[in-house]
Amino acid sequence: MANEILIIGVGSAGVIAADKMDLPNSKKLFIDRDSYILKDAKSEGNKIKIVCKDRDIAET
Repeated sequence: MANEILIIGVGSAGVIAADKMDLPNSKKLFIDRDSYILKDAKSEGNKIKIVCKDRDIAET
């Protein structure tokens, strides 16, 4: 029975770093609030976009 590794990239830098990792028997999970960073990830994996309503309103 082979073990699987879960690579989790959180935030823009974490998503970019996880996207560049190439480990056998691994799955990837990308979490960020920036949809552009998530779209740019070339690796296969689940992508979760977190919406920060209060923060997004304050930035506009």
